[in-house]
Amino acid sequence: MLVARFGHGSAELDHMLYVVGGHTSLVEQYDPQTNKWTLVAPLREGVSNAAVVGAKNKLFAFGGTSVNRDKYPKVQCFDPCQNRWSVPAACPQLWRYTAAAVVGNHVVVIGPSQNPLLMGKVFVNVKASWFVFVLV
Repeated sequence: MLVARFGHGSAELDHMLYVVGGHTSLVEQYDPQTNKWTLVAPLREGVSNAAVVGAKNKLFAFGGTSVNRDKYPKVQCFDPCQNRWSVPAACPQLWRYTAAAVVGNHVVVIGPSQNPLLMGKVFVNVKASWFVFVLV
């Protein structure tokens, strides 16, 4: 990588590896064909400990901790064709230390709940609406 960091997220998108945030707004792209790292557009808001996933030709960063150490309540979305980040949605709760994955046509975010009795909620984003499934 070009920049040393910790608390970052990473995901694959279109045969490229992206390293996102990590107590910074910087985002790096690794191309295994050329074995080179490149800086791409920075996050709108620098975060660490965000859930990062590639889906539908976009890269998503869910929540995390802002550089001010506040929980960041938004979804950030990177369009590699435009080299630009947007903020298309709010998270249904404050997230950090979560995981995200693609399951079929859905992005699933698994993370801790604000209520310790409901730890392990699964949030599924479908057309900018969130559905909650509680793991038991």
